[in-house]
Amino acid sequence: MQGYFVYDSKKAGAVTVSHLRFSPRPIRSSYLIEDGEASFIGCHQPQFVDRFNLLEKAARGAVFLLNTDEAPEKVWQTLPRSMQEEMLEKDIKLWVINAYAVAKATGMGMGRRINTIMQTCFFAISGVLTREEAI
Repeated sequence: MQGYFVYDSKKAGAVTVSHLRFSPRPIRSSYLIEDGEASFIGCHQPQFVDRFNLLEKAARGAVFLLNTDEAPEKVWQTLPRSMQEEMLEKDIKLWVINAYAVAKATGMGMGRRINTIMQTCFFAISGVLTREEAI
């Protein structure tokens, strides 16, 4: 595994970008994931959808995991038109979770501690671990 992290030290409400690579063989690559290389993108804070181009590094057929409290059948309509078009153009698969509800139901910090839940989703969806191992 190779990881490189870019984060804002304020933390609360700040952005963290994780550049991760997984391989059974040694990884000999630069740290940063370039445009069109990312096979998985996760957004923990739904307000970032309107503030950033979250899909600029997405590869064709990538997965986009979005944490939102919107009902699953309404999520698509909440995405900016430009994001919808990019998802269709790049054949990006959208996964949605209400990590806030899961965190609250499992007693994780009054429903605000979502990183562990999002991490579990990443491992289960990406195939880096089996679903059972991820959970």
